[in-house]
Amino acid sequence: MAINGHYGTESDTRSNGLSHYLRTQHVELEQVVYANWNKTEATEKVRRLLHRYPQTNVIWCASDLMALGALDAVKEKSGKRYFIGGIDWLDDNLRLIEQGRLTASVGGHFMMGAWALISLVDHHNGHPYLQTHHEIKFKLGVITNQNVTSYHWLSDITDWSVIPFDAFLLRNTRNAEYRFDFDTLQTLLTEKPALH
Repeated sequence: MAINGHYGTESDTRSNGLSHYLRTQHVELEQVVYANWNKTEATEKVRRLLHRYPQTNVIWCASDLMALGALDAVKEKSGKRYFIGGIDWLDDNLRLIEQGRLTASVGGHFMMGAWALISLVDHHNGHPYLQTHHEIKFKLGVITNQNVTSYHWLSDITDWSVIPFDAFLLRNTRNAEYRFDFDTLQTLLTEKPALH
């Protein structure tokens, strides 16, 4: 089952991505409902959906806050394991993933502003990338119990301005595409341990 945010482009984009992926995996999506990005509303809707679809054990949520609501709803169902994931990388959710109570959180979109500014610097300095590309895509990260500890460095950063973001500029590399990802950020931090 899927708990979406509200009727709008952001929610629809997220749930359309989910539906597309599930079709490729031959997994049936029982129902998508909207909880308006609200934890309490998500709890109530998940309770009703679990009554309607008692065999369901995977709950996808369009936000981490709604995933917390889904977790509250399944606490009432003892003896059954549920796989619950959200989007946003909220600190509370990452702790619950580490404890094995939530399954996953997708995130990294908080860096969109930084990635946009980097591309604007390239454009301002005459790099032709934006003349031939109409959008910039980057992969979000998926945090699970298997890799959550390798993302602890994110909460250790107190001053993002000390990160050498110019290392992502195309004019400073031989890359044909932007490599906006957290592995690269982590490498930059590893090379400069004073940034922690």
